[in-house]
Amino acid sequence: MKIKKLALAVLAGLLVMTACKDDKEGGTPPPANEDYTGLVLNEICGKQNPDNDWIEILNTTTRTIDLSGVQLEKIDEEGVSEVFYTFPAGATIAAGTYEVLNQLDGDFTVGISNSKQVGIALLSPSGATIDDFDRDADLGTDASHATGGSYARMPNGIGAWSVVRSCTPGAANRDEEPVGPTIPDGDYTGIVLNEICGGSAVDDADDWVEILNTSSVMVDLSGVQIFKTDENNVTETIYAAPEGTSLAAGAYLVLRKNAGELDAKISNTKPVAIALMSPSGNVTIDKFDQMADIAAGTGILDQNGVNGERGHALGGSYARVPNATGGWKVMTAPTPGASNDGSEPEPGPDYSELAASLVLNELNGNDPKYIELYNKSDQALDIAGVIIRKDGKSAAVYVAPAGTTIAAHGFLLLLADQPSYETGFTSGLSAKKSVKIELFAPDGTTSIDVFKNLMNDGSETWGEKPKYNGETNGQSYARYPDGTGDWYLTTPTQDAANAQGAAADKITW
Repeated sequence: MKIKKLALAVLAGLLVMTACKDDKEGGTPPPANEDYTGLVLNEICGKQNPDNDWIEILNTTTRTIDLSGVQLEKIDEEGVSEVFYTFPAGATIAAGTYEVLNQLDGDFTVGISNSKQVGIALLSPSGATIDDFDRDADLGTDASHATGGSYARMPNGIGAWSVVRSCTPGAANRDEEPVGPTIPDGDYTGIVLNEICGGSAVDDADDWVEILNTSSVMVDLSGVQIFKTDENNVTETIYAAPEGTSLAAGAYLVLRKNAGELDAKISNTKPVAIALMSPSGNVTIDKFDQMADIAAGTGILDQNGVNGERGHALGGSYARVPNATGGWKVMTAPTPGASNDGSEPEPGPDYSELAASLVLNELNGNDPKYIELYNKSDQALDIAGVIIRKDGKSAAVYVAPAGTTIAAHGFLLLLADQPSYETGFTSGLSAKKSVKIELFAPDGTTSIDVFKNLMNDGSETWGEKPKYNGETNGQSYARYPDGTGDWYLTTPTQDAANAQGAAADKITW
């Protein structure tokens, strides 16, 4: 009996030892925390140039520090945090040296704002905070640094955070002192902001700023900056003129967001201020302030209802009228690169007949994939120039060629994935993805008809799991009756009258 008990005890001991061994071998533990005393975040740059953000770490001690597993975490203006860099095993930083992690070199991909709230934390492998930077807490909610500047500890390595005008990656921070040659402020007499656009009729992202040289001599614009202050009073540098930039007498310079010249969008309705600044940032060359310069009630209201009807419609602008010398007005006909004459456009074509007659009638995301248009009028309809856009994008997937007509109460079938508009539209169409198809008049702004298959949760996010899946039973989305009825999931009726759908299959949005 004693032998049997001893054998059981030995066996139990072996099981415990085996279990402990398995636990130890079950994963690779994180690197052990070091003594990180003297390791600091020393400088943070959100825009050395339009393409580069970086972070500098400094070892202020007299010993080498092991950085294995040390992490960098970003906390954005919404309070969302993410670890965006982890030092690899074996990484070290020598006594008194700097380590610069650079977006341009691929060390990390997240952006760091030079004007919005941002937090950067240096964390140990276990997640304990070694050092941190918080824009709002350390510098104030209105703090920002210019292009080429940074947030830096002053004095270097030990001081509180400051905004400095000239960044010093991999070197000691210097208060407002340049690294290398700087561009001095010049004589900007005659340089004015002349016109500002927050988006065109066909592309909301086509924002631009027009500068005019009203003088009789060429003006050197090297280093001249554009500051934007948004509705939340956040200021950021959205442009810095490269060295050698000049503007001839009487010439215009148009800087576009779509061309990569402006670093941020400009709202066409929300309160916004645009300032043209000297290279030092100390001299305001010219300024536009929507709330101060645009008369209330002369424009359109923003979505928050705070601008006093001072916004411009997409396809319009804010412009000096008379050109160069006048006050600011809301315009419906922008003139980028040309004189603002203050005239309004001639009335465009009348699309009322087209809008009353032409509709989207059926969409099929199963093979054969197609969009069907229908003419509900009693006469043939010329639809040349009519545009179809998909998923809210500005690019057209179909433009009706010249001579395209639809017979009275007739159909026009447009096949998907076609190489030219002669046979159909150029994009795909899926029965199992959320989609928005919109029909426009030839001017690109007059909406004639729209179809939406929302996401299951009712949101307008396109290309995701839809509320109405036509793939399940091989169904199309169709109006019943043709041209005037509601939309249903129903049997496809290519180039023919639509079949009636079940009440349960009615499509709404």
